[in-house]
Amino acid sequence: MRVLRKVGSSRRFRYTMLLLPITLLAILLSGTSFSAHRAAQDRTQSGLWYVHTLNVLLTTKQFEIETQSMMRGQRLYTLTGKTEFLNGYRTSRKEAREQVLELRRLTKDSPIQRDNAVRLDHQLLAFDAQLERLVRMSEQGRKDEVMTEWHAGTSRIPFDQILALLNHIEGLEKKLLASRRTVVIGAIGREEWYQHAQSAIGLMLLLATGLAGWFGSRAYDRARAAQDELQRRATTDSLTGLVNRGEFLHRLDQLTDAGTPYALAMLDIDHFKQVND
Repeated sequence: MRVLRKVGSSRRFRYTMLLLPITLLAILLSGTSFSAHRAAQDRTQSGLWYVHTLNVLLTTKQFEIETQSMMRGQRLYTLTGKTEFLNGYRTSRKEAREQVLELRRLTKDSPIQRDNAVRLDHQLLAFDAQLERLVRMSEQGRKDEVMTEWHAGTSRIPFDQILALLNHIEGLEKKLLASRRTVVIGAIGREEWYQHAQSAIGLMLLLATGLAGWFGSRAYDRARAAQDELQRRATTDSLTGLVNRGEFLHRLDQLTDAGTPYALAMLDIDHFKQVND
């Protein structure tokens, strides 16, 4: 009886010793799966925040381009009296309005940025009112008064206020992204440390950690690819692959402001509409 008891006790001990690591391994595998899932979520959220910030920055840049086009159209109309410049000014005004509405949509998740977008909307109205006043003065033959305001710099004040607010919005958006990334990176760091600790239990946990890193790398690559694609779409024409009108005007303004000599060439391609269609 004692021998049977010893054999039974020995078997129960071996079963217990075998069952304990298996149970521990199952628990650790569950923890690894949950941790990897959380890490993937954090990385995905980080990528979404990155794309969101990029969208905000692209919208503010496009808004700046349109407001520059508004001012340029008004000035060219005053200098030449040609209505096509006036039409260009009004087209840019419509585009600027759409951009500020898009910015208000993008910043609705942040109370501070939402208030800044509302302020920008009000400043756009003030800027447009200023330009409309100068247009009316030009139509009334008061060109000299308009040019006097140009030289004095008073007509540019609303535009400078818009630029200052745009810089503030962009800077704040970058800070928000940095703070969010810090939180995510900290969370990911803790989760990866937990995964590395679990990897010492066995090869399966090590493999799970590698898979989590692989998925994280793919999420980061997708975010980078989204950034490159958004940047390309914002600055190039999809048909020709050349820079679009906004980017062309932006570069032209940079050259003009810097006083860099440049030349423009216009090409007329016969039957281009057939190719374009």
